[in-house]
Amino acid sequence: PGGVGAAYANPDGTTIVMTGDGSAMMNLQELATIKYRELPVKIFIFNNGGYASIRKSQRVASLFMSV
Repeated sequence: PGGVGAAYANPDGTTIVMTGDGSAMMNLQELATIKYRELPVKIFIFNNGGYASIRKSQRVASLFMSV
């Protein structure tokens, strides 16, 4: 969503978005907006093994379960 907003704020330039694979999965609908509005956005997706906030919460939960 931030990339779409940045593209609207700077319509004369190209917006570069760098995101993880989990975040991209959670925001796939933004690709339709970028295509439909023909926004100048380049997206780089890093495979960092999932959505970081979920991974972190699972790690914390596992600490309490092992006690």
